[in-house]
Order: sequence, then structure tokens, then C-alpha cells
Amino acid sequence: MQVVKLNNGREYPLIGLGTNTFGKVNNNWNGEINFETKEIETALQVGYRFLDTAIVYRNEEVIGLGVKRSGLPRQEVILQTKLPSVGNYIKDEQGIRDAVEESLKKLGTNYIDAYLMHQPRPTDEENLKIYQVLEKLVDEGKILTLGVSNFSISQLDYLLKHSRIKPSINQIEIHPGHWNNELVEFCQKQGVLVQAWSPLFRTSEVDKETLKTIGEKHHKSWAQVVINYLVSKGIMVITKSHDQTRQLENLSVFDFSLSEEDKLIISALNTPNFQRLGVLGGTGFVGRTLTIEALRLGYEVMNISLDAKIIPQKHLEMIKHDLMNVEGLEEKLKDVDTIISCLNDEVGERYLALHTNALNLAKKLNKPLVVIGTYSPLLLEDGKTSVYATLDEKTRSEEKHRVQLLEVLNNELEARWTYLSPSIVITKNGLHHDYNLGGKFLLKDGQGNSEVSLIDLVDFALSISSNQRNFNHQIVTIANR
Repeated sequence: MQVVKLNNGREYPLIGLGTNTFGKVNNNWNGEINFETKEIETALQVGYRFLDTAIVYRNEEVIGLGVKRSGLPRQEVILQTKLPSVGNYIKDEQGIRDAVEESLKKLGTNYIDAYLMHQPRPTDEENLKIYQVLEKLVDEGKILTLGVSNFSISQLDYLLKHSRIKPSINQIEIHPGHWNNELVEFCQKQGVLVQAWSPLFRTSEVDKETLKTIGEKHHKSWAQVVINYLVSKGIMVITKSHDQTRQLENLSVFDFSLSEEDKLIISALNTPNFQRLGVLGGTGFVGRTLTIEALRLGYEVMNISLDAKIIPQKHLEMIKHDLMNVEGLEEKLKDVDTIISCLNDEVGERYLALHTNALNLAKKLNKPLVVIGTYSPLLLEDGKTSVYATLDEKTRSEEKHRVQLLEVLNNELEARWTYLSPSIVITKNGLHHDYNLGGKFLLKDGQGNSEVSLIDLVDFALSISSNQRNFNHQIVTIANR
């Protein structure tokens, strides 16, 4: 396998194995850890020598166990993991040290080959403060190579100018439809190795057909064409497959060369394969759950809130904005596919005003609006009695504007909207029944209950909106499992 030399003199293979679903039930990102290592062992057998994991993947111990079971000497396998830029992991120097020590323990090693900051913090100063602790751990021999992930040009530039040990890696999103050329060019000019995460995952069917045509000339798959294109540009590719045959195919890309014409065609591919969501109030409880799930499943998220907390970033833009001036977001939201309102923490007239603005914005931009609301505006199972009418006086006062919102929506015929509401059946003990942290809900679809995640539920609402012909809105009732 071809290798690339880092700015610290170390050499890495140009292809690594992504492991975020390894060692989990049904190979599901959120699945329970089952400590299955067979697929890691097969990857090492066919030639992988670089394994990429992260603390948030929850499977560092599985990766370490897989290396041990493979029988390969530790020094022949390069292990990379990542530090979350949230919570106790980065609260102070001891928190960072504890995180690294825990990774060492779980990976079953006394040193980590490559350690990355998984996401940038809101300010350059915060990024540098965290990075400086990691520099100390390099001095102590616990980390061999330092890098970052999802850093922009400005964020990386600041770190390069102020760090003692220059970052050697920036792991970023690269795939057909989003080649990220400007950031790649900056990294390479600064001697920072670019790692591409999920380089195949988001490829659209349109682009796949173009890539297949190129692949046929070389007797290669469309995926092999993408990998070859990237490594030919000196970009390290992090590929993921649980299938041994596919694992080997992903490595078998060094025996053909793309023509200049091929490369021009590939570089021009620009058909994104994801929806872009604008999430209003996205740092509340439901908003955070929705955002994290959406990012994990390949959406692009524009997360808008006054309280712009950092959450796991993956094709994410955080916007700190005055939500009472939602109309001021028109320019920012003009390219999103859907606007989603997660504003249940708001009360009274402010709640109604925010949603009215959101509705007007969606109408002006001709975007579907999904409102994640409460059940109080709905009817009971008899289809006649209002839930609102059954509430005590105090609660009715609190819920008045939520009922008014649904009246506004029901009178709106120009906009496409969906109202997602918890069911009274499971929320009779309180209007603001907590959503399940695991993100699992039951969708009451008239055909029986089916288990779905919050993002699945939004998907369901969007699919209805996109297929509407004779009506512009619907109400979907959901229940917490």
C-alpha cells in the first residue's frame, strides 16, 4: 500500500479503516456493544494497518481487542482515536488527561499513534487551550501524532500559528458532491495531511452512474474510482466496510491510473446526496436529539438558537441568532430543504410569535415546515372532544398559545406544514412529557405501531409533504415508547 509522510516524519498508509459501527449489535451506530471483532480481524488480514475510532463511537475497547486477536505486533497497527470537544472531556487539563488515559486503557496500549480533537470549540482560544494539553501528552510519549477533525481554514490556521507542535492531520468531510477543495488546498499547503471521512457514504445515484462509467474502463467499481481519485491527490481515505470482499476491494485501487479527462469529470461532480435541515431552537432537548440523529444519518444541519452550544459536528453549522427575528434568517435559510421548529421550551405569546414568524418564513422561501409540538391542541380519540377543553384552568392558560398556533396552521393553505405531536395516551401525566433520550418513538400510523427514531419521524413527515397533491398539511401523532 502507498504511504504518505506526515509533517512529523511519520509515515501512514493512504487508506484506513473507519470503525464507527464495528463491535455493535446489527452494526448500528447506536447499537449495544457486543465485542465482536471478526470484521476487524478480517480487515487486518487483507492488509489494513490503520484503524480509526473515537471516544464517541464507544468501541475503543473492541478495536483494541481486535488488534490483540489478530496476532499482529502492536507496532504494525496504527491506532487513531478522537477527543470529544464537549462536557467533562475538556472541562480542564485533568479532564483531558483522564480521557486520554481511558482511551489508552480501552485500546490496550501504552501509546496512541494519532489523537485528534473531534470537533472545534466556538473560539480559537478554547481550541488552543485543549490542544496545548495534548501537546504535553505528546511530550510524555502517550500520543505520537496530534491532529484535528472538522476544522475550518481559519480554525486550523490559528492553531498552526499558535501551537508548539503543529497539527499533522485534519480529518474532514470529502465525497463526490462536496470535494471541499479550498480546505484541502489550504491543508496541503500547510503540510497538514487531509483525511477524508465517509468519502463514499453520501454519493448520489446520479454521480454513481458517472463513476460507474469511468470504472468500467478500468474494470473497477465506482467506489474504487473515488478512492483512487482521492489518494492520487495525496488525501488519506477512511473507508468502512464490514464485508471482507469489499474491504479488499477498497484496498485494491493502486493498480490503475485515471486519465486527466477522468479526473476532470470526477472533479466536476456536484450532486449532494443529503437533505439540509434548518433547525430552529436546536439546542433544546428535542432539538439536540434531532440534530445529533440527523447528523449521524447523513443530513446537513443548520442549528439555530440563542444558546449556541457545541454538539457533535458533522456537516453542521451553528448560528447564534435572535429567534424573535426569524425573518432575519431568510438569507441563511434560503438553501435548506426543510425548516424544523423545536421551540417547546418557549411559552405564551413568544411561542406563538416565533412559530408565526417561522411559518411566514417557510411560506416566503417555499420550504416545508415541521413543527414538533405538544398534544394539547389535538382532539381525543372520539374525534370531537378537544384535549384543551379537558385541562384545568392553570394548564389551559399555559397551553392557550399552542392551541392558537394549530388554529393558525389549520387556516394556512399556502404553506406545507406538518405538526408532530406526542399522543395524549402516554402523556396524560403531564403535557411536557420527557422524550426518550435514546431517540426511540412509536409512530401511530393506523396500521399498528412501528418503532422509529425522531429523525425517522421527521423523514416520515417530509415524505408526506413532498408527495402532497390535494392538501398542504397534516398532523402526525407520536408516542414515547
